[in-house]
Amino acid sequence: SLESDSLYNMPEQIQWKPSTEGSRLITGKAGTGKTFKINQEKLKLPSHKVLASTNKASRLIEGETVQKYFGLNNEQLESGKIRIMAGKHDFIIIDEISLLKVEVWEMLYYAKMNTKVQFILVGDFDQLPPVEDISPNYRNSLALKEIVDFGLEQLVENKRSDNIMWDLYHRVNELTVKDFGNRTDTRRHLSCTNAMRIKINQEMMDVDKKK
Repeated sequence: SLESDSLYNMPEQIQWKPSTEGSRLITGKAGTGKTFKINQEKLKLPSHKVLASTNKASRLIEGETVQKYFGLNNEQLESGKIRIMAGKHDFIIIDEISLLKVEVWEMLYYAKMNTKVQFILVGDFDQLPPVEDISPNYRNSLALKEIVDFGLEQLVENKRSDNIMWDLYHRVNELTVKDFGNRTDTRRHLSCTNAMRIKINQEMMDVDKKK
């Protein structure tokens, strides 16, 4: 069986080890340079495979999806194939790990325990979890720590956004509409519905008529 109790075992006394080399978890908020870090690792590692949880993420890092590489489908996972595919490389880098479902975590744990492959897992566990998944909180699971040999690299510096957007992102749950001022104070808007787009356009045209 590929199932492991380690996926659901979350011992707080087993701590992470800070690491910037080799097998580890690389985590950080959006804009801290996780994708850049992956591309750096690709240049340093001798034998590696780059994977991601989604097609979009895999294109950004010039890799492929975890599902495609390991041949995952709705059928039972084949332990022999997992060992063969994991054993082809010294390192496997996986991006957007917060979107991996429980069966993929079980597969990764099995590969770690049965091959010599080293994993570099990259992602942000503060993002939304996978849809229709019954996964436990992998952030604190023993399995995650064992998969990456307890190594942890945390990226905290803002590499992409301006300071205003960075601040808004980090306190998004505290924001109110007052933080964004009056709609008519700017000529650029973001709308989620066509009805709101029409409403804002009309408001802006009314403002222009009064000038």
